[in-house]
Amino acid sequence: RGTWVVGADRKINDRLTVRGENTVDLFGDRGSITRTYGARYTPTDALSFDGGFELGEVDETGGNTLTRHGFSLGADYNPNEDVQAGLRGEYRDETSTDGTLDRDTWLLKGYGNVQTSDDWRLLTDFQALVSNSDTADTRDGRYIEANIGYAYRPAQNDRLNMLFRYTFLEDLPGADQVNIEGTLNGPRQRSHLLSFDVNYDLTKQLT
Repeated sequence: RGTWVVGADRKINDRLTVRGENTVDLFGDRGSITRTYGARYTPTDALSFDGGFELGEVDETGGNTLTRHGFSLGADYNPNEDVQAGLRGEYRDETSTDGTLDRDTWLLKGYGNVQTSDDWRLLTDFQALVSNSDTADTRDGRYIEANIGYAYRPAQNDRLNMLFRYTFLEDLPGADQVNIEGTLNGPRQRSHLLSFDVNYDLTKQLT
């Protein structure tokens, strides 16, 4: 019911771009204001860095005020079409006037893709999010997912495509986390997954 977002990017030169954004919610269920600032620096055509910080306040129900500070830093490396890699980290600190919503959250994610030959590619990615509450350990949450795969994608004839992949998944939601069904107290799991996918084009219309 009324969120206003105002922001701008400014290109300082061919290598440096800065940005700023303000988000204000005046008429919703919880009034809030968030200010974000950041910069992107590209020293070479293959390498780039991106960083930023966020400051915000949210008026919770019952007169409680949540204050949030966030910091992020990332890098991407793409020297050519055969190699792509990136890494990004973020830290967020949240404090409330009554202490019930105090929380520290860390996020780390990355990817790496290497084309080992014209027909084969090594694919990797991971993401990890850890949230710690100052009030009780039962409110802590952790989500970690990592994938590594090897793909066969012929350059001359793509009629046959294959992907072998291993996935590690650890999903330990906190007590107040809402799951996909919209309820609390969702399942906690730690899984190892192996998958093998094959696609074959029998005709142009049928795979």
